[in-house]
Amino acid sequence: MLINYVLLKSNKGNRYISKQLSVNSQQLELLYTYYSILTTLNR
Repeated sequence: MLINYVLLKSNKGNRYISKQLSVNSQQLELLYTYYSILTTLNR
């Protein structure tokens, strides 16, 4: 995350960072869905 912030500081990295952030948010959504499914099954 710190590396992302450093890249965000430079103008060249801006487009790359926005791409990375969108991918990361998709992965986070998947992880969250998976986690909620697991917790539901464990009850």
